[in-house]
Amino acid sequence: MKAYAIRFLLVAAIVVLPVAISGCKQAAPDPASLSAEENRPISDQPEEQPSPSADRPSKKETNGLEISSDQHQSTDAGLAANDGENLLPELEATDTLPQAPEEGTAPSKPLQQFTLTQPRLMGMTVGDSHEVVAQLHGQPKELATMADGEHKLSVHQYDGFMVGINEQQKIEFITVMSKQVDPGLNGFYIGSTAAKAVDALGEPTSENEYVLTYLGNGTMLKLDVDPVTNEVISARLFPEED
Repeated sequence: MKAYAIRFLLVAAIVVLPVAISGCKQAAPDPASLSAEENRPISDQPEEQPSPSADRPSKKETNGLEISSDQHQSTDAGLAANDGENLLPELEATDTLPQAPEEGTAPSKPLQQFTLTQPRLMGMTVGDSHEVVAQLHGQPKELATMADGEHKLSVHQYDGFMVGINEQQKIEFITVMSKQVDPGLNGFYIGSTAAKAVDALGEPTSENEYVLTYLGNGTMLKLDVDPVTNEVISARLFPEED
């Protein structure tokens, strides 16, 4: 019995072993039959590149310019941030409103000069409207009130001169104290000599060592003179005294 069993196992081994060897030969490919690409080591195989994003804009949509993924993301982020907002640039207003004259501005046109028939100082004369003052010289630097007997005057102070306005809103007097402004006296300036005043204005109605006086058309122009230097230190225009 034992001899029969051993014989059976030997026969089975002889039959099974060739079949197994044949199967192994068919499963394992011959290295020589593989192509060079297939025989390349795994470490040398090129990595697969991801396909472009389907939502990336084409060259036609970007006027032929390439947009990187970072630029594309930043563009999308910028559009998202501005979503619902007005993307048009704000326009600055170009229309300007008329501006009131600035304080103490210089006259925009030459001042009318002094004559005996039309005596003027700073381009104005006694009896002119207060509006003339603003038109010629702008708004005053300071305002003050002066009592003239029973009447009150509003004194408009500018750089180098002042104008008194009465209750009827008319010019009551004009006084110039500075050599820095043009008083409109035919080229004569405060600080010049009395002799130069006569050259510019003509012979005065009356004079002494302290003042030159010119009368004309119901007004009085007085040039106050420093008797030591013989220089004119101020000019005043006001109504002629009765």
